[in-house]
This record gives sequence, structure tokens and C-alpha cells, in this order.
Amino acid sequence: MIRYCRLAVVVLTVALSLAACGGGDDSGSGTDGGKALAFPDSVVDEELIVLVNSHRVMGRDLRTYTLVYGIGTQDSLRSRPFNERAIDGLIDRTLLWLESEAVGVAVDDSTLEWYLRQFVQAMGGDAAIDQTLLAAGLNRADLGGLIRDDLQVRKFIETNVALTVDVPDSMVMAYFDDNPQQFSTPDSVRARHIIIRASETDTQMDIDAKKQTLRDLRARAVSGESFEDLAREYSEGPSAPTGGDLGYFTRQDMVPAFSNVAFSLKPGEVSDVVVTSFGYHIVQVVDNIPSRRLEYEEVEAGLKNQIGQYMIAQNLQNHLQRSRAVAIIERNY
Repeated sequence: MIRYCRLAVVVLTVALSLAACGGGDDSGSGTDGGKALAFPDSVVDEELIVLVNSHRVMGRDLRTYTLVYGIGTQDSLRSRPFNERAIDGLIDRTLLWLESEAVGVAVDDSTLEWYLRQFVQAMGGDAAIDQTLLAAGLNRADLGGLIRDDLQVRKFIETNVALTVDVPDSMVMAYFDDNPQQFSTPDSVRARHIIIRASETDTQMDIDAKKQTLRDLRARAVSGESFEDLAREYSEGPSAPTGGDLGYFTRQDMVPAFSNVAFSLKPGEVSDVVVTSFGYHIVQVVDNIPSRRLEYEEVEAGLKNQIGQYMIAQNLQNHLQRSRAVAIIERNY
């Protein structure tokens, strides 16, 4: 499964995830000719799946869309709910693409080639992307066509739908005041540790010996020897060359058994032996930073941008709802 690297702006991502908002509002009730019998149990390349304002969306279009956007696996194409969500997302994308065509939006070849190179690199290079496409029965032309269309849709959104919004300072301040829990830093500590790794073959005698080694090292540190030097000499972890230094971390950054001990110590204190799935540790806290409420000035610019993005997304959702209301969408299955 390919996960679509973030080539598009946030609003395009929002556009393509609004299928649930638009589903079920289709106009029209079918097409002339036979229905796609395999869909949604499978997706056949040349089967007509849906008409969007007379634009034909085929099975191959759906398979390319689901592969590149990473919204599911091929096995999921046997799931009716998955297919319905995928089709609704593809319908929204198609509506936006048709609108971009109508106003003459175009993407030049150099821009497309740059994005394609970035995509291929993000997916592991030419060999990896070709192998994935081959396994899915797709090719570079399918990939290039979808990315060109997406760039065209993005350009249309940026210039015709997601216009710059004016976010009043009063709105930003009100959100900051009403949501204090979102604007505080978590407690953090800076700690060092000495680890002796556990092994699946350890006997109880081995375990006892490892723990005793750490108790002896703790006694030496408490007596005044440098914990940092002891870690360099005895620790079996990747932080040994830096004296066991783990830097600053929050409770959620470490396994609970380790965090609970680290956050209970004062700077300079050394713990008893701590057992985790990685092995046996002793911990020394170097510094701790308590949680604090961020100042408004620290978050103002970022918060204003986030609210602006949300308002743009709302504009885009409203645009898609209006487009669906007047569209002729004929499902052929």
C-alpha cells in the first residue's frame, strides 16, 4: 500500500476526506446499459462504476485512487462500506477536477515531474514504486495521471475555493481562553540511565546477578562516583557513549515502569533497579521541568493559522455540498 506523500496543501486533504459529508445526495438513478456486476465485491478495470456529470469513472480509476491515497488495501476492495467511502471520496475529487477543467486550470509538465520525483523518492525509489504498481496491476501512467489531476485540483482549490480568510484576533484570543488544556506543556525530566539488557535465555541466577551489578553501581554513584562515567563503562544501551543521557522526555515518551520512577526522583537522585521489557536499569534524574501554561504570545501565530485552516476547510466543505446538490451523479452498480 502506498501512502500519499503530502504533496498537497491541507485543504486538499480535507476535500478528499469529506466523502462522508456528501454521500447519499446523488442526483440521477442509473445509467443506460448493464450495471457493474463485480463491484463492490471486486473492482474490474474497464467497468463503469459511476458517472459524474457525464464523466466516466472506471474501476481502474478507483483502484488507482485507493492505492495512491493509501486509504485501504486491495483486500478491502471486497468490502462494501470501504468501496462506498472510496467512491464518495472519488466523486468529490472528480467534481473538483471537473470544475478546474471548466475554468481552465492547468499543471505544467515541469511541476508534475518534480512532484513525481518527490513521490517516487518518498516511496523508496524507482524499483520499489514499480514493484508496488506492478503488484496492483497499475503503471507509471496511472500514477502520473492521478498526481497531475490532484495538482490541478489543488490549484483550483487554492485559487477559487480556499481563499484567504480573515481570522479576527478576538476569535483567536477567545479560543485560547476557552481551551486552557490545549496550551500547556507537559511535565518533563532529563535523566541518565545504566541498562543491562535482558535475554530470553536468562536463568534466575543470571537475573539476580544483573540486578546485583546495578545495585553495586548505584552504591558507587551514591558514594560520589560519576554516574555519567559509570554509564559510559557499564551501560549496554545506545546512550552509553553520552553517559547514559536520555535528554528531556515526558511521561508518555517512556514505558510506564521507567517513567513512574524517573518522575518520582529529584535532580541528582539515583533509583533502585527498574525492570522493563528492555532489561534492568538504574536511573539518575538530571533536571525536571514542571508543566506550565503557555503564554498567548507563544501560540498566537500558530493558533491563528490553525483556525484559518479550519475556516478554509469549512468553506471547502460548503463548496462540495453545493456542487453535489446540482451534480448529476449516476451510480452504475
